[in-house]
Amino acid sequence: MYSNIGGMIKTAAAVFMWIGIVASGVAGTLLLIGAEIAYGIGVIIVGPAISWFSYLFMFGFGELIDKTAESNAVLLVMQENQKRIMAKLSGEEVNEDDGYAV
Repeated sequence: MYSNIGGMIKTAAAVFMWIGIVASGVAGTLLLIGAEIAYGIGVIIVGPAISWFSYLFMFGFGELIDKTAESNAVLLVMQENQKRIMAKLSGEEVNEDDGYAV
């Protein structure tokens, strides 16, 4: 369930942005029809801008999580390689299956 949380956050960000844009358009149109012209135009202009701005933060957070997971995977590989190198330098026998000294 949580294996691709960064991707899920980015997808949710896009979905919420489009929901906000559509809702702003509908609400602004209803205000225009109800003779609230200034408020209607304001909602039509400001609503999508706020949705887009919120999207940037949510998408950026999802991207940050993705990049952190990638960095963690690289660090784990580096750690395993370092264990193998240190075991070979110390003269210990290395089990190639797991990389740990035997």
